[in-house]
Amino acid sequence: MKWGLICNYHVKKACSLALDLYEFLSEKDKVFVEDTFAKKQNMKGFSHEEINKKADIVVTVGGDGTILRALEKIDKPVFAINSGGMGFLSEVESKYAKEGLQRVINGDYNVEERAKLKVLVNGKRLPDAANEVTVQTARIAKMIYLQVFVENDLLDTFGGDGVIVATPTGSTSYALSAGGPILDPAVNAMVIAPLAPFKLSARPWVIPLEK
Repeated sequence: MKWGLICNYHVKKACSLALDLYEFLSEKDKVFVEDTFAKKQNMKGFSHEEINKKADIVVTVGGDGTILRALEKIDKPVFAINSGGMGFLSEVESKYAKEGLQRVINGDYNVEERAKLKVLVNGKRLPDAANEVTVQTARIAKMIYLQVFVENDLLDTFGGDGVIVATPTGSTSYALSAGGPILDPAVNAMVIAPLAPFKLSARPWVIPLEK
């Protein structure tokens, strides 16, 4: 089993744990370390795209931000270890990291699939979004007028600060603070939540992902 290793290289605690896990996993098989962290450790590094091609499982060390950064380019199974402040998406805390990885090595694990959003702006493909996509005004206190379409059908028109489109994973994040519902990750749907709409009837919608 080949491994990818991505960490929050800005946090000393995460870097220290990542080095420890690198040594642990290197005894089992090949480990591909993300390039930015690798340079700091004088190792050979790999881009996220290369890691996605070479690794069977990707280990992230950090908080939720590290996981989301990895998921922009990674579509392999991710084993997330929390060594940051917010670990809502993480599988295990740092003190149980080796124990958790050993279970994966032993085949004692399940893979939970999470939806991602494909994002295009004027035909240009942007990184996939595991949490949400937000369209908002570029100027503070300046209203933006939006038309929201679902499969070429007009859903609503409103003015406000913007709109959030969130996956079930992202439904507990920014969309939740905008009044959106919490979706179980197994629900095949997305949330469309207006941001501070200047319209009483503009409320969050739950739309099937296939649309």
